[in-house]
Amino acid sequence: MFDFFTQNTISIILFFLFVFSLGFIIYLEFRHFILIKSLDKLKHIVKAIRYGNLSRRIKIKHKGEIALLAESFNNMIEALEDRESMIKAYETELREQNAYLKSIFNSLADGIIIISEEFKILKINPSIAEWAGEPEKSILGKYFNDIIICNCQNDCNNGISNGSCAVIQKNKKISNEIKIQNKKTGETKCFNVLSSLVTDSQNRKNYVITLNDITQIKEMDEMRDDFIATLTHDLKVPLIAGSNTLKFLLKETFGKLNDKQKEAAENMLESNEEVIGMVNNLLDSYRHDAGKYELIKEKTDIEKLFLESIENIKPLALKRNQELKINIAQDIPNIDIDGNEIKRVIINLLNNSIAYTQKEGSIGLNAKVDRDFLVIEIFDNGKGIASKDIEHIFERFFTKARKFRKIGSGLGLYLSKKIIEKHGGTINVNSKENQGSSFVIRLPLV
Repeated sequence: MFDFFTQNTISIILFFLFVFSLGFIIYLEFRHFILIKSLDKLKHIVKAIRYGNLSRRIKIKHKGEIALLAESFNNMIEALEDRESMIKAYETELREQNAYLKSIFNSLADGIIIISEEFKILKINPSIAEWAGEPEKSILGKYFNDIIICNCQNDCNNGISNGSCAVIQKNKKISNEIKIQNKKTGETKCFNVLSSLVTDSQNRKNYVITLNDITQIKEMDEMRDDFIATLTHDLKVPLIAGSNTLKFLLKETFGKLNDKQKEAAENMLESNEEVIGMVNNLLDSYRHDAGKYELIKEKTDIEKLFLESIENIKPLALKRNQELKINIAQDIPNIDIDGNEIKRVIINLLNNSIAYTQKEGSIGLNAKVDRDFLVIEIFDNGKGIASKDIEHIFERFFTKARKFRKIGSGLGLYLSKKIIEKHGGTINVNSKENQGSSFVIRLPLV
């Protein structure tokens, strides 16, 4: 009896174990089926995302970890979709900004050239292509000096590029003017130049160069200078004739003069000589600027030149009771200079000192050799020059004469600087108001 019940119990237990195992296996198979199906959906969604389709979502009816995974994945897709919308908005804005900037770049009347550190042209605007008479495609990649004519008067092979025109020199300063010749028409235009250095994110240096067409301005300047040159040349003849007549009168060639007549003739002659000096300065200034003035150099006795200059201005200094202080070193050699031009500079500076120094003041001239240079200093204890004017004192047509009611064209110092620089020298000024001025010239001995 016991054995019968025992066998039945074991059979029942085994049956239930079989049924449980079979059910568990079926459950696992079902879960596996659901997982495979969910992963298959996930695979298709991932493939869609890969090709840019962010509209798809994973729909899982069942609950549990797979549902949580699907929800997380859907949240990620929504985040990507939001990010894509933002990126598209940014891209649209960037395209609009780029189109706007391109429109501005292409519509500028001024020329724009962007060049690399090696002076290769990276980009131009239509104005450059029009001026050069070439299409943009043929200009890009060329060297800068392939399309421009540099007027910097410097060593253009001494720049930062290899064999390219160094319009931007090592000190990063650019020539004030360049020219471009149109290859189709042969027309040449002149441009004022500005440049700026731009460094990109990879630390590469590019130069943005702006060209402003000043061709008409230059033509007007040339017409004005030609007019001035013609006018001053024509003015010299009657002025010189007037001076010669006054000299004859003072020599009493035409009869004896009384004291008042002599004084009047002397004043007229002095004024006439000043006007002739102004006319000569104007004419010679034009010649220097036009490059039509050549120095006539020869071995010159410097001490003699100084003494002749002093004799020229001595009567005017004595008339104003001004003291002349002269100190000329004995070891100054004869040097190759244009004696007439250097004498002209010295006389001009001495005359300025006399004019702007009070009566009974003092003016002077020092000269010495300093290494390879002849150093000339012309000084006074006169009115001096305001600090704001010192940097402009050598500019063309700059003059303080009007302030002190004196005759002056504003070309004396400008021309003096031109003459000294043409000799390879320098001229500088130190001055304080109401204390005096000192002009220092340095001329190379060789």
